[in-house]
Amino acid sequence: MTAFYRHPLQTMFCHFDRHAPDRDSVHWDGTHYAAICSLCSRTIRRHAHRVWKEFPERRA
Repeated sequence: MTAFYRHPLQTMFCHFDRHAPDRDSVHWDGTHYAAICSLCSRTIRRHAHRVWKEFPERRA
């Protein structure tokens, strides 16, 4: 991780939908890369290079 993500107020970034993926959980879901946020443990998807946004799980 970079110093940006080790900041003491790191969870504040998740409130603004700026997430950091847990590198071990990144996988291809068929349309996007998906992962778990290393800061808040939510499901996120990659929208562009270094741009990860929350993607809530869909339930039937």
